[in-house]
Amino acid sequence: MKTLKPFSIGSEIILEPSDIVDNIIILRDQTVTFDPDENTKNNADIDHFVSRNDYSWRVQNRNVNLETAQENDFAGKKGEMFAHKYFSETLGLVTNVKPDLEIYPASQKSWAPDLPYSQDTTFPDCHSKTCTRKYYNEFSWIFETKDMLFHDPKHALDLVVFVHIDEHAIRGPTGTIKLLMFWDNVFPILGLPFKRQATKQALYLETVEYAAAKYSELKQNVL
Repeated sequence: MKTLKPFSIGSEIILEPSDIVDNIIILRDQTVTFDPDENTKNNADIDHFVSRNDYSWRVQNRNVNLETAQENDFAGKKGEMFAHKYFSETLGLVTNVKPDLEIYPASQKSWAPDLPYSQDTTFPDCHSKTCTRKYYNEFSWIFETKDMLFHDPKHALDLVVFVHIDEHAIRGPTGTIKLLMFWDNVFPILGLPFKRQATKQALYLETVEYAAAKYSELKQNVL
């Protein structure tokens, strides 16, 4: 594990180096809830985003139907909004950063962090991953190996927030941050997704829990 400086918001230190050295999981199982008006506005903003997107390539080349592709995009953006609300309201992170609702051509797909906090704070950039259902009774989140996280070492200490939204309530006001981790701790425990694809990797909640237990056991043995 690397030795890090504290990440601070104003005068309050949010993440001490000990938080990172002692645990591969920074936090978990944090419920985030939008108030009714906020949820209505967020849903409308995401609907507008989805309505402007072009799904023809995914439908033709990835063997997914249009409704599934649109639902995946909706849930992904809703997950970013839950993450943003948690950082801004629970942690008190004051910043101009917001979820990006711009549409990019396929040739200009952005692999930038979903919430690039480092541009105007000392807080790390954050990448948001959302799942809406369990596969084989297990939570998992998918990464595309084209993502800059896999290719640029400077992102080792970026944060990854893993969000769960109930598949039957993606328009609802509540989501759960299941995990918050540094990419440096995520990458070594990735595996193949259930629907095996060479260009994708998956993080499984069960694997994280096993790795965290092993790390704690190893630390106790060393001490």
